[in-house]
Formats: sequence, structure tokens, C-alpha cells
Amino acid sequence: MKISNRWKIILLATIFNLSFEYSMRGIGGFFKPIFFPFILFGFYFTLFSMLEDLIVRFKLRNYQLVLAAFLYGIFPMAFATGVLFNKPQFLGINWGALFYIGFLWWGIIQAIFTFYFANRLVRRGWNCPKMGKLGWFSAITYNVVVLAWMKLVNPHLVLIQPIAYLIFILIAFTTVFFLWQDLKKNKQRQFWQFEQSKVMDFLSFGTFILFVFLGTYFAGGQVGDLRAGGSHVNLTAVKIVHLWTIISVITFFVYRFLIRKKEITI
Repeated sequence: MKISNRWKIILLATIFNLSFEYSMRGIGGFFKPIFFPFILFGFYFTLFSMLEDLIVRFKLRNYQLVLAAFLYGIFPMAFATGVLFNKPQFLGINWGALFYIGFLWWGIIQAIFTFYFANRLVRRGWNCPKMGKLGWFSAITYNVVVLAWMKLVNPHLVLIQPIAYLIFILIAFTTVFFLWQDLKKNKQRQFWQFEQSKVMDFLSFGTFILFVFLGTYFAGGQVGDLRAGGSHVNLTAVKIVHLWTIISVITFFVYRFLIRKKEITI
């Protein structure tokens, strides 16, 4: 059976993000519990099914994709890992984590880099059928069930201040409202032809290779417990991922806004 380019792109995007999870956990942590990778696969596969559908429907601009990924990402940050509420600052929210993980990880690395990586390997077919209501319902339901399960079984989630829940809801609804209003302006936007970039090749493929290397090389050794997420991670690998995040994101912004001065084709 021939697999359409849409599903190939979604699969490649999923693999890219699984490498991100793998990089800090290593082989041992990635398979604890044994079914964890399968849950993660479904988590990312449904995410990129929805994002790919939005890209095809609305011809998303770079910042719109970042916002959509940010919106999705704040839910596991709140209910799976708890980092959004861990070490709270003003109004019960960890604003540093919200910006760093929400925008730099979910928005840039796990969305922009991801879709460039996938489309670099497989070109998008713009005339593919859209994902229907059943597909969207199934994807959202899967994520709700998984997040609810993670919240119940994770013993490391912090006690959340009531005001923090209110602020979280406000952030989510504000993002949805702004994104939806903004997408209405995309009705006349034309689809694009993918443009290869040596800088984006380096950033996306370099990120993927680094993630796979870290997860394999640091499979054992110095392992700590990341309290916010309850995940066993390698502390050295985590430090390297953070360093690469800063370097790659700064490089991306310099290239995108000062050199290229136009959107990255995703």
C-alpha cells in the first residue's frame, strides 16, 4: 500500500520529536515504562496530524505555526510534566518555562525545525484530502485521555495555586482567539514551493543527529530525576540540549530576520 506524502511528513515529524525525547532520557529512560514510547508516538503523531492539516487548510505563516505549537505545548507543560507550575513566579506561573519551553522548544525546534526537516525529505502535496471531524475528534480525544492519565500517575506534579489555573485558561483562550482571528486573514494566501536552505539544513538535520547521538551516547552514566516531569534523564545530555537550544534558536533568528528576511518554508 502506497503511503501518501502527508502521512510521510507526519511520520517524519513524529520521529524528529521522538528523538528530542530520546536525547535526554537515553535508551533506558526512554523505555521506562516499556509502553512509554508508544504513548509518545501517538501523542506526537496526533499533534502533527493536526498541525499538518492546519498548514494545508490555512497556509500557516511561521509565527502562526509557532503559536499553534505553543498552544498545544502548554497542555502537557501543565498536566503531564507540570513545569508550567513548578517553581512558580508571578501569579503561580513559571513564566521562564512558559517562554523557553513553550516558544523555543515547542514553537521553534518542535515545529519550525520539525516541518522543515520533514519537507526537506518529502515534499508536501497541497491537494491532499483534509482531516475530517472524526480525525480531529479522535486526535483531541487521544490527547485528553493521555494527559488525564499522566496527571493521575505522575507523583511529582506540584500543588497548583487556584490563580495559576485561571491564568493558564486565560493564556490558552487568548492564544486560541488571536490565532483564529489571525487565520481568517489567510484566505487569499497561496501555497508555497519548498525552498532548500543550507542554514536550515544544518539546524534541522544537525538537531536530529545531535538528539540521536545524545540519547545513545549518554544511555547510562550520570542520571538524575527531573522532578517536574518525573522523568529519569541524563543531566549532561540535558545541559547539552539547553546549550544547543540557545545556539540554534539564536542562529535561526539571525538567519530568518537579518539574512533571509522572509519566511522559512515549512
